[in-house]
Amino acid sequence: MSSNQPPQGPYGDQPPQGPYGQQPQDPHGTQSPQGGAYGQQSQPGQPGPPQGPPGDGWQQPDQSGGPPSGGGRKRGVVIVAVVAAIAVVAAGAVLAFQTFGGGGARPADSMPASALAYAQFDLDPSAEQKVNVVRLLRGFPEFEEETGITSDRDDLRQLAFEEALSDLDCDLDYEQDIEPWIGDRVGISAVPVDDTVIPVIAVQVSDEGPAEEAVSTLEECSTTGALPEDIDVAEEDSDVGVDFVGEYMLLTEADHLEAVVQMSTDSPLGDTDGFTQDMNSLEEQGVMSFWVDIQGLLETPEVASSMESSGEDLSVLEEYDSAFGALRAGSDYIELATMVRGGSFTLEADGDNPVTELPDTTLSALSVSGGGRALDENWDDLLTTLDSSNGGQTQAQIDAFESETGFSVPEDLVTLLGDNLMIALDAEGLSPDNLQDASDISNLGFGARFTTDPDAIGDLVDRIQSLIGEQGVPVELSTAETDDGLVLASNDAYADQLAEGGSLGDSQTFQTAVPDASEAAVVFYLDFDRLEETADEFGGADEVDRLQSLKAIGVSSAQDDDLTAVSFRMVFEDD
Repeated sequence: MSSNQPPQGPYGDQPPQGPYGQQPQDPHGTQSPQGGAYGQQSQPGQPGPPQGPPGDGWQQPDQSGGPPSGGGRKRGVVIVAVVAAIAVVAAGAVLAFQTFGGGGARPADSMPASALAYAQFDLDPSAEQKVNVVRLLRGFPEFEEETGITSDRDDLRQLAFEEALSDLDCDLDYEQDIEPWIGDRVGISAVPVDDTVIPVIAVQVSDEGPAEEAVSTLEECSTTGALPEDIDVAEEDSDVGVDFVGEYMLLTEADHLEAVVQMSTDSPLGDTDGFTQDMNSLEEQGVMSFWVDIQGLLETPEVASSMESSGEDLSVLEEYDSAFGALRAGSDYIELATMVRGGSFTLEADGDNPVTELPDTTLSALSVSGGGRALDENWDDLLTTLDSSNGGQTQAQIDAFESETGFSVPEDLVTLLGDNLMIALDAEGLSPDNLQDASDISNLGFGARFTTDPDAIGDLVDRIQSLIGEQGVPVELSTAETDDGLVLASNDAYADQLAEGGSLGDSQTFQTAVPDASEAAVVFYLDFDRLEETADEFGGADEVDRLQSLKAIGVSSAQDDDLTAVSFRMVFEDD
């Protein structure tokens, strides 16, 4: 579980250089608005007047008036409509794909430190970020149809809100009843209370009074039968409580509201060391970020029993502390960055990943560094894991494989993976005629480059080629020696290309798709521009045409001490 001891400073107090070439102003909201103290709130019916819209310089409404009572704010039957409305807010954030910006507290500052999982969204994009991301996503033909967004400057919050309430006969107008009080941010968390785990939603508000009035209206819509007939609203299943902590309106199960408010006030998630360290590791938190307390989940009986009953092997998670990530965007890419803290398995490169040395005509590539050492060091643990899923038959299966092929496991696998194993497919030679002629692969450009013990890999490749010949497979592969290993390819020319190296790393598209590729342990790259060129030779491919706005995708993974980071990027055509 995350520690509840306050860290030396609020998370994100050092503004990082973001991926967009500019330094955000207080990107993690460490400067709280004046006039508000966490956990303080006004009495019902006496909300402090807002001093302007949320953002820099916004004055927090006067929230003095004693500690939260909890019970006085219960709504009883705020029902499905309230939850749906808040889900709209979250959906609006996802559709907006915005960067966290501006001042003020985070949702985590108004949620309990005991939260097992947490996600945060921003509802008020900077104009540049909104325009950039919507412009990129509108390159997909289905985007406008599915979202209703037809312009880079559409008000995404209003679109999402009105769409969600389109089937609800409710006298609510976004501009009059929602926009004046809705803040910039929303958070969702899973919090253990008593013997259960409940959802807690936090919505930033600038004025409690209008916010409560909107909730009341939603309640009236539901209790008067305004909900669609196919939605079954049972009062005992819809008892939602509403209260305020700091800048946020909290919604959760009414029976547990008072406890959640008290925990959020006494020890907020945003003040815990573990959460703070993880969010700082993300640096740029992007349009959405999430965090999961893995150890906390394993220690929660309800969660653990649910996972065990589904057949999940929880032992693989016991070495990990937390998982977290962010969805973020640049002017020509969208990235999902994820991180995991903990674990004993290490996959690290001794030197630079050679993927940058592939030919610049490469269509797709996979490069894995440090695999041989990782397999050797973790072989016993891997056997134990495999045995748990196949009834302890792993070693018997390995023995049968060795007897049939003459290979030695794991020794030959360690040699094969070595310091680096790189597999590449070149765009040149990919024609209908070459692909249809399965008897001759020499016209295609594909192969593997092994960075490992030259003598050991040479012997292993000879045995592989001999085995292929014994099976009667009409395939002849070419080899080329390198100073640190061997190349195995479909023809002599491509073998020489892989051995001599190329300039893929100089490509701007590659650099955007796989930043810091030379430092990564694992790299995967696919060039959609070259894929589209290849598809044109087949008379065009519908699926490729639908993705014509994409230039490339890249996946990379790197480790630093106990932190494993994985990045998935989609690179778009820059109009």
